[in-house]
Amino acid sequence: MLGIDIFNLENQYMVMDKIHAAGEQYRRFLLSRQFASEKTAGYMQNWVEKFLHFACDYRGESFEQVLTRFEAMLESGNAYEPWQLKQANNAVTLYHYHFRHHESGAKRIVRADNRDELMAKVREWMRIRHYAKKTEKSYLHWISRFLHYAEASGEGELTVLKFSGFISQFARGGHVSASTRNQVFNALLLLFRDILYVETANLPGSVRARQEGTRLPSVLSVNELQQIFTATDPESGVLRELKQARNLRWICWSRS
Repeated sequence: MLGIDIFNLENQYMVMDKIHAAGEQYRRFLLSRQFASEKTAGYMQNWVEKFLHFACDYRGESFEQVLTRFEAMLESGNAYEPWQLKQANNAVTLYHYHFRHHESGAKRIVRADNRDELMAKVREWMRIRHYAKKTEKSYLHWISRFLHYAEASGEGELTVLKFSGFISQFARGGHVSASTRNQVFNALLLLFRDILYVETANLPGSVRARQEGTRLPSVLSVNELQQIFTATDPESGVLRELKQARNLRWICWSRS
């Protein structure tokens, strides 16, 4: 069942007011979490309010069934572009699976044995947020490994302690780069913060890897080049090779 309170209201105007109030709360949620710009949040609010009005005629059906009907209704009139239909789907899905759970304070899936449902929610969330395909694949890989780890550790409950323990094992092994370790951290942070709504503020600072060292600039400034030339022996091979490289570039440019 959809489980939206407006379905229990008899007066039509009460329903309209309740739907608009829910839409306003949803818009503020989008802006507070920086999920959408002011303009886009307004469009998403409008889609959700349209959906809730539409859903009032299908109170006995599941959310997925009503959403399918709603999308078919939008497509039938040929009044919307494909990107608008996608925006409508994203807005309603985000409202149902994330905003309503966020407002109620209810816990989402908190056990590793709900693997298929949990992975589906993570994938859906990343696509709504327009994550790159490569990032989506990497995050799903690490989250899947974490779920195996949580199940193997005994109790299947997903806790911050297991979050910390899973990442710490990479640090102890010493065979994983800092960038990979941070990617694992970000994947699990998304899982706990955006899917499970589990507070992660108490994670120890050592969980996230520190990037040691400084990266050299790819292009030197004029002053930096002048300092190199000043400190270099004119007869050394360094300047001779630089001149040769300059001449080669000039020849390639003139022939192009």
